[in-house]
Amino acid sequence: AAAAAEEGVGRGGRADGTAIPSVDPRSFGLCRSVSEAVGDAGAPRKFARLGGSTPRNNLQVDLDADCYEPSFKLDLELPRSLPVIDLDAPSSSDRAGLCRAPYVPIRMTHDSVRLGVGYLIQHDPRFRHIIQLIGPPTGILELLGKGRPDPFTTLVQTVCHQQLSMRVCQGMFERLLGLCGNRNDKTLDPVRIKATSADEIRQVAKLSYRKIGYIQHLADKFLDGSLGHEAFEHVQDDDLRVRMIALPGIGEWTLEMFLIFQLHRHGGIPYGDVALQSAMQLVYDIQPDGHVTSKNEVTWMPSRTQMEKHTRLWGPFGSIASLYMLRIADNKRAAVFLPD
Repeated sequence: AAAAAEEGVGRGGRADGTAIPSVDPRSFGLCRSVSEAVGDAGAPRKFARLGGSTPRNNLQVDLDADCYEPSFKLDLELPRSLPVIDLDAPSSSDRAGLCRAPYVPIRMTHDSVRLGVGYLIQHDPRFRHIIQLIGPPTGILELLGKGRPDPFTTLVQTVCHQQLSMRVCQGMFERLLGLCGNRNDKTLDPVRIKATSADEIRQVAKLSYRKIGYIQHLADKFLDGSLGHEAFEHVQDDDLRVRMIALPGIGEWTLEMFLIFQLHRHGGIPYGDVALQSAMQLVYDIQPDGHVTSKNEVTWMPSRTQMEKHTRLWGPFGSIASLYMLRIADNKRAAVFLPD
């Protein structure tokens, strides 16, 4: 999760590289800007709460004045008040109307990220505050500007890394590259993976036979066209989930992270990620069920059902919202408390 957040909206600080100082969570209310939030970290602070008594029908998000590059502006005509939505309703008609999704391309672009941020601000009241506190999606735009790595290699490397330390699995992956790939451009060849016996891969790369089976099954899917350029560029998210979740060694967390960071899809939400759970617990003030509190569970995290009550407000922009949540998780010591 930490590595994922680092590739997303940034980790541990502002877009210019400076850290967001920690503040005393007991005295940190909702503020109007990052600079107002930080101030003197040692001084008592009482911040005005956005919304409520001071309606703001036209919200301009312009946070490049003193700490953000490049300029990122959104001029949004906001409704005077958002409809009251029953979050416990399974799929109410008023929710359907509120979250009717705009058309978005299959992969994130600079324009669709701007559209997504505006949609989140308009449909999820908490994002009005999140964007003003954290700033524009500079890290997401930077992610889109990077070249995407080879998808087969990414998935194989993910399988190699499961349940092993980074140092150990990196050595295994390097040896596998030497046997079945190209060390220079760090890519694996599914043809060579399939043609190499499990015993030889085991002897050279030191992978378990179970993981070798997972990797060779992946190679089959890339070679028969079930996965590959056509699927990754044109198949819709839900259909791609069906194809990939059936693969041995590919779980829900891996799949959702792959959708976000490899394929740059809009709808990735890694519900099983502890950092996302932690951030949503803070932002939406999600409380444990009675059976949890009765057992004095101190490591409790929100369930998927509890999280989905709020992610339904994100519409088709789950990846953008998730990346902001990961940024919040990385800066929880800055204690972004939001109003009810």
